[in-house]
Amino acid sequence: MVPGFARAAILLLLAISAACAPKSIAMDHAERDLLSKSEAVRVVYYTPPDFKVPPGTMPLIMFGALGGAIAAASMEQSQGQQTVKEYDVQDPIIQVRRRFAPQVGVLLNVDMSEETSPRQDDDLDSLKKEFTQGYILDLKTNKWGIFRNPFQTFHYVGYQGRARLIRASEKKVVWQGVCDLEEKDNDNMPHIAEFEANNGALLKANLDKLAASCADELLKQLSRNEMTR
Repeated sequence: MVPGFARAAILLLLAISAACAPKSIAMDHAERDLLSKSEAVRVVYYTPPDFKVPPGTMPLIMFGALGGAIAAASMEQSQGQQTVKEYDVQDPIIQVRRRFAPQVGVLLNVDMSEETSPRQDDDLDSLKKEFTQGYILDLKTNKWGIFRNPFQTFHYVGYQGRARLIRASEKKVVWQGVCDLEEKDNDNMPHIAEFEANNGALLKANLDKLAASCADELLKQLSRNEMTR
């Protein structure tokens, strides 16, 4: 019975996560023309959600599929916070911003004005209170952590990031790009202990690789938008 409960709970969490994933939004030609007249684009980013770490199976046994899913999420939050603190793990969006934002400026031929500290709230109403005109490029980590396929025994690092171009005066998202990436090693099949070894060296290396890939993927999506002009 335990494997069945565990599988059901994990599949439930995966279904909820997939349903909440952001979608890409293309920029129309009229908006692109307005953007080209902008003096500068403000670049902001946000604090990340909790780092995810696979929980043990005890909550699944005690509470069944639905209760186990809720208990597992609570364990993920606690263990994830500990992992980030203990190994000094950096939010990949910082590297995404450094790599992506300058290329956006070159591609769109606009100046980029970057903030150096993360914000807490990505709600459009909150941004409108501070930015009444112009455009904003905001970047956010939606999901990051160490994951395990429910039908496999080894672990992998995953990352999902989002970039939006926002016209501040209208609180309108005029373009949105999304990356949803996994770094799997099907040959060595590492387990969570290997990601935590050597002060989290393998974990950090995987996150760095995913951050670079995310920035490249976002640029590719924005470039496709430019090719349709």
